Amino acid sequence: MFNPLIHSIYSFLRARSEYIFLLIFILILLLVYRMQSFSFFFMVLYALLGLILYIILKNRYIGNKNESITLPPSHTSSRTLRHIASIVFFVCYALSMLSLLQGFYSKSPWYYVFIAVCTATVASEILLISTERQGRFNLIKSFLIVLNITLSNQIVFPQGIALPDFGLHFNGFVLPILETGFVPTGIYEYFPCHHILSAITILSSGSDPKMTYICVGGFLVCLGILFIYLIGKKFVNLKFGLFAAVLFPCLDYYIMYGSHPEHQAYNYAFSVILLALILYFYTSQDRRFLPLCMLTMTMMVFAHHFSAMIILILVGSLLLVEIFQRYVDPRYRIRLWPVFSIYGLILFAQWIYYSKLFGSFLSIIEGYTNAFQDVSGHIVGQTVYDLIPLSTIFVNTLGSSTLLLLSVIGFVVYFKRHSLFNRFVVMTTVMLTLLLGVGMMLKQVALLPDRLYPYLQVFALVFLAAEGLKFLLASTKPLALKFVGLFTIIMVLSFFSCSSTIAGFETSLFVDEHLSYPKLYTTPQETNFDQWCADHVAESAHGMLEVPLTEEGIITLTDIPAGSILPYNYLDLKTGFVRQYGGHMGQYTFVRMRPGESEKLNSLDSIYHNGVVIAYAT
Repeated sequence: MFNPLIHSIYSFLRARSEYIFLLIFILILLLVYRMQSFSFFFMVLYALLGLILYIILKNRYIGNKNESITLPPSHTSSRTLRHIASIVFFVCYALSMLSLLQGFYSKSPWYYVFIAVCTATVASEILLISTERQGRFNLIKSFLIVLNITLSNQIVFPQGIALPDFGLHFNGFVLPILETGFVPTGIYEYFPCHHILSAITILSSGSDPKMTYICVGGFLVCLGILFIYLIGKKFVNLKFGLFAAVLFPCLDYYIMYGSHPEHQAYNYAFSVILLALILYFYTSQDRRFLPLCMLTMTMMVFAHHFSAMIILILVGSLLLVEIFQRYVDPRYRIRLWPVFSIYGLILFAQWIYYSKLFGSFLSIIEGYTNAFQDVSGHIVGQTVYDLIPLSTIFVNTLGSSTLLLLSVIGFVVYFKRHSLFNRFVVMTTVMLTLLLGVGMMLKQVALLPDRLYPYLQVFALVFLAAEGLKFLLASTKPLALKFVGLFTIIMVLSFFSCSSTIAGFETSLFVDEHLSYPKLYTTPQETNFDQWCADHVAESAHGMLEVPLTEEGIITLTDIPAGSILPYNYLDLKTGFVRQYGGHMGQYTFVRMRPGESEKLNSLDSIYHNGVVIAYAT
C-alpha cells in the first residue's frame, strides 16, 4: 500500500490538479509566445481556456453528472426528434455530395457547411438514444460522414491526390512489386508491409493500381471510427462510444492523412486496430487476441521505421499503469507480459535480421544526448507558418483548438478517477505530449507534430474530448440548452477542422496570399501537356525549365538559355514554386508569383496552351 505521507500528497495533488495544470499551461503559453511559435499559440490558449471552464463549471458538473438526459424510447417527442434528425442528416449529406460538382479541383464553402450540419445533427441525436439498435444507426451515420470527408477528395481530384511521399511509395515500390513480384532496394526495402498489402489488393481487385492504392488507404483510415466506437462503448458506455465516433471526423490531422493517403494512412489505420486489440486483451485476458496483436504489430513494425516507437508508447503506457496498480495493490498481477513479449520478439527480428535499425536506434539516442547537452544549438526557430498573420493562424487552428479545449476538460476529469482506461488515456496523453514538446523544440524528425499529433488525437484526444462533451452537457440545464450547446460546439468543431489548411491546403477556405504550398494533384491538362512534350519536344532543346523567380516572387528571364522551353502552370498562382526543402511542419519554403508578374512571360513565344499549362520557347 501507499506510504501514508505519499498517499496524502498524492490525494492533495489530485484534488487540486486543475490549478497545477492551469499554472503549467500559463507557463507553456508564455514559452510559446517567447519563442514566437504563433502557429501553436491559439491551441495552447484554448487548452488554457478549457481548464478555466472546468474550474468554473466543476461544481455544477458534480451536482448534475448522474442526471439522465435521455427521453424514454417510447416517448413521442423522442421518436419525432430522431426522425427529424435523420431527415436533416440525409438531406444535408446529399447536398454535400452535390456541392462537390461546383468547384474546379476545390470544395465550395457549402460543402463544409453541409458536413458540419450533418455532424452536429448526429451528435445531437445521441442525446435521444436509449437502445443498441438506435446507437448502431447513429454510428452508421458517423461512418458515412468520415467516408464522405476522406474519399470525397478523390472525387474532386479524379486523378488522385496524396502527400508528397506518394511517388516514393507507389512508383518506387508498389509498381515494381506488381511488375516483378519482388521488393526493390531503397529506403523502405526493409519496411515493405503496406506496399505488399497494396499490391495484393490491386491484383485481387483488378482495378486501377493508383486509385486502388489511394482509396484503400483512405478507407482503412475510415475504419478507425469503428474501433474508436468499440473502445468507448467497452470501457465507458454506449453514448460515450457514439460521442467518440462523431468526434472522429473532426480529428483534422488524422483525417488529413486519410484524404491524402500514402504509407502513413495505412500505418495510422493499423495503430487504431492495435489499440483496440490490446485493450480488449487486457480486459478479457482472452488469448485469442494475441495472434491478432502479433499480426497487427508485425504490419506496423514492417510498415514504417518509426512505428516501433509508437507501439512502445502504446504498450509502455498501459504497462506503466499496471506497474502503478501493482504498487498500490501488491496482489495485482501484470496482465500485459504476453503482449510485451510479442512486441519484443517482433522488434528483435526487425532490428537484427532486416532493417539494421538497432544501430540506427543507438544513433538516435546519441543524437538526443547531444541535443540536450547543447540545446541552444538545436532549437528550431520560427517556421513558415509562424510568420503568417495571426488572423489566418486563428481560423486555421480553430478546429484543433476547440478539440483541445474539450480534451483538457476530459483530461482533468480522467486524472481524478481511478479506472484503468482513465489512467491509460492520461498516461498516453502525457507521454505523447512530452515527445511532441521535444519534437517542436528540437530538430528531431521522428517527433515532429505532423508525425506524432495524429497518434495523440486517435489514442487519447478523441476520448478526452468525448468526456469533455459529457462534462459540459452534465453542467448544463435545461434539456433544450443541452441540444443547442452541443449542436453549436460540434458545428464549429466540424466546420473549422475540415476546412482548415491542416486538413488540406488544396480545399481549404482559409488560404490567403501569405500561404504558399506544394501542388499535390494532377489535372488532365497537365497529363496532356506531358504527353505533348513526349511527342513534340526535340531532344536538342535545353529541356524544361522552371519559371525563374526571386524570393520576392518576381520573374527573372535574363539567364534562360536560348532554345529552352519554359512551362508555366496557371495553378501555380494559387499554390507556389518550391524554393527550399527542409523537412516537415513549415520547415520548407515556397514562393508565389506576384500579381502581374506572369504578364512578363507574354514577351516570349507561346508554343502550347491548353487552358491550364502554357509552354514558352526562348
